[in-house]
Amino acid sequence: MSRTKKCILIDAKNKTVTEVVLEGGLDPIYRALDCGTFAVPFEDEKRNALYIDDEGLYSNKEYGFLFSDFPHQLLVGNGLIQGTDEEGDSVDATVTVEEIRRKVTFIPVTQEMKDKILSIPPQVIGFDSFEEMQEFLKKGKK
Repeated sequence: MSRTKKCILIDAKNKTVTEVVLEGGLDPIYRALDCGTFAVPFEDEKRNALYIDDEGLYSNKEYGFLFSDFPHQLLVGNGLIQGTDEEGDSVDATVTVEEIRRKVTFIPVTQEMKDKILSIPPQVIGFDSFEEMQEFLKKGKK
């Protein structure tokens, strides 16, 4: 049996943030994001997860957004906020549309921008201990 859940759709193409109700399973997520592969790069302390088009930088999409809770990256395509429970299953989002609207900045995306982002080599950061890594993640710097 498929359970519905309340989510928040960040529609970058139309520059809107709205509540949507999705059926369970992966297909509704793919359709909401208009993508073939998604990633979940961020989850807040209340277990609200941000789903994005994992191949957005490689797509022909000319729309995207910045998300203040995940300032590391231009997100190309749409986004979806969905809650997760202790077992990692999808549940209703616990944030409001207004909270998410305040965190989103829509931005037009050019191929030149995507090329520049893709030309930046990945950074590898080493840690001497688990505690050092935790401190880095809390402060955002080493």
